[in-house]
Amino acid sequence: MGTNDHPETRFLVPAIRIRQRYRADLLARATPAQKTGFFRRRKKLTQSYHQAKIEIERLMERFAKLSARNRKGYNESATRQDCIMPLFRALGWNTEDKREVSPEERVSRGYVDFAFRLHGIPRFFMETKKIPENLEDPRWARQAINYAWLKGVTWAVLTDFEGLKVFNAEWQEAIPARAIFKDLRWEEYLDRFDDLWLLSRPAMEEGALDRAAEAVGKKVKKTPVSRQLFTDLTEWRRELFRHLRPYNPAWSVEQIDQAVQRILDRLIFIRTCEDREIEPYRLRPMLRQWRDQGRKKDLVKQLNALFREFDQVYDTRLFAPHFCEELTSEPAPFEQIIAGLYEVPGGYGLYDFNAIDADVLGTIYEQYLGHRAQDPEGKQVVDKRAKRKAQGIYYTPQFVVRYIVGQTLGRLLEERDYEQARQVKVLDMACGSGSFLIEAFDVLDRYLARMRGQQTPLSRFSGEGPGVRAAGDMHDYARRMEILTGNLYGVDLDAQAVEIARLNLLLKAVNQRGRLPELTNIRQGNSLISGTPEELEAAFGVNWRDKHPFNWEEQFPQ
Repeated sequence: MGTNDHPETRFLVPAIRIRQRYRADLLARATPAQKTGFFRRRKKLTQSYHQAKIEIERLMERFAKLSARNRKGYNESATRQDCIMPLFRALGWNTEDKREVSPEERVSRGYVDFAFRLHGIPRFFMETKKIPENLEDPRWARQAINYAWLKGVTWAVLTDFEGLKVFNAEWQEAIPARAIFKDLRWEEYLDRFDDLWLLSRPAMEEGALDRAAEAVGKKVKKTPVSRQLFTDLTEWRRELFRHLRPYNPAWSVEQIDQAVQRILDRLIFIRTCEDREIEPYRLRPMLRQWRDQGRKKDLVKQLNALFREFDQVYDTRLFAPHFCEELTSEPAPFEQIIAGLYEVPGGYGLYDFNAIDADVLGTIYEQYLGHRAQDPEGKQVVDKRAKRKAQGIYYTPQFVVRYIVGQTLGRLLEERDYEQARQVKVLDMACGSGSFLIEAFDVLDRYLARMRGQQTPLSRFSGEGPGVRAAGDMHDYARRMEILTGNLYGVDLDAQAVEIARLNLLLKAVNQRGRLPELTNIRQGNSLISGTPEELEAAFGVNWRDKHPFNWEEQFPQ
């Protein structure tokens, strides 16, 4: 069977055979610059594919000349140097760059031989053995699989060059052979080159290995964040509150409620960064290694350390030091939440936070407003439904949001040139979870990107393959930061609504590691009440501050 006739060929040559219908549609909507870049990448990848095949054929010819005696004389180091590393160099990996192929990586209680990374994100772990080794020995398979699983990485490779096995580490099968996705002998490297190419750097850029496995039921597909997550978050909020309340009697109910919301917001942000491949998996490996080490370390302390790390990288108010890190708790609710942020209940899939819808957190916020927090004895301590009605807080359905923004901002932009559009200010005086501002962000982003001839998140996060870092990333980042800090303004009476609106907008903007704005243009206050202290006291009495008046001249002088 030739390469072009292989039944899985459509997955294996990046930018040529992968998702052809999607790419045809993408090209139809692309700018001339994007089309030029697409065809340039396609040509380059085709050349890489054929060049790799030539180099591997030469490597096989040299290996075939080795006598059985010479092969038995190879130790593991020589096997790596003479056979395995040349194989992966031919597949496009820079084996000399430790940022891309790192040797002897620490994993819980041991070391894995090699980690293969793209843009800092581990794609697979590889365990190497000397020639000839019995790769059928389940000890070696379990070793490779366990290393990958503890790090939260799907793929594990076991090879002595004579044989090469690719395992799905997420299956955690009692019999390792059941977790095999690909099993090759060195004599088959050319005849089954498309299978081997799945481990190449270009194929990993395109996500070809994942898609090939999903197509034949060898990998669980990720599920877009959906209504099930709303149910999960409601349960997690209830459980976290129930555990924190008795452990922290000095803190008020309102403070614990705020702490719960801040913790959940942070975890959603981290999961989104993971699934957008801005960050490697952090939460799942932390949980797995904590379990693997007998649950002896303080899981909450490790989680707080991760929050401090994210604060150093992103420098946003979301991760600024907060009293939620001072609360005492047992690990049980955090174990439940972290595990649940990955796996869809019932084991039918994995959550994909890359596909988070603009309205997901808005709906979660609506549930938050309607949620009645309870103390451990079951007494209702916070009735948010009554609070919402008293404050006049209501939620607008997304289809209404989309229509209103389209008929206002959308039409306004049609009458503006590029420079005029950059000066547009959008204000939502009762922003809630930010649904109007999110839609306004999308409309502005699409318009300014089109005027600049740049791409929008559609082409970056909707099928271009994991790990792809487009050339326009820095331009995208600058454009989005400009919109967030210079075009959008929001006010809301509910402090938690302001926090969720900021999170919503940050999730729209984040596409790389680096400092994010604090979004001080989204503020708490009663946008209907303003005045001098004397005027406010005359109108509302000595407790006028309880009304949270919003002084427009001071808050938004622009």
